[in-house]
Amino acid sequence: RFDTTNRASDGERVSPLAEVALVGAGGERFRRAHVSYSESTQVANYTALNSSSVGGLFRGNRDLERAVARQLETGLTVGGPAWEVTGTLFARQDDELLDYLFDPLVNAAARNARSVDVDTLGAELLATRQFDRVDLFG
Repeated sequence: RFDTTNRASDGERVSPLAEVALVGAGGERFRRAHVSYSESTQVANYTALNSSSVGGLFRGNRDLERAVARQLETGLTVGGPAWEVTGTLFARQDDELLDYLFDPLVNAAARNARSVDVDTLGAELLATRQFDRVDLFG
């Protein structure tokens, strides 16, 4: 992916996206295994950049940089003729993510535009069972 903006301080950014997958043959219980990596970027919005930094409920910050999110994921899918189970593990890292934070030392009622870093680890499990007239997901 290629991201660009007219904001000189953020310029352009290339964000890679890649996946390697192994897919099983039609009659096997093993359906698919994969590993993927992706990045995405986003620049701060007009309100966050250009609002007053000293007045108002949502205060701006001209120094905000482009946010970058990176995600690494691996997963496995197994199943039979009428059922399927997919498990996925992932790690996500958000750098310079825009958020509006309260700073009670400055003003307890105002929210200030700030960049934050967030790291997330997660797991997902999805099971499907098909019957003649109903499909169950969980």
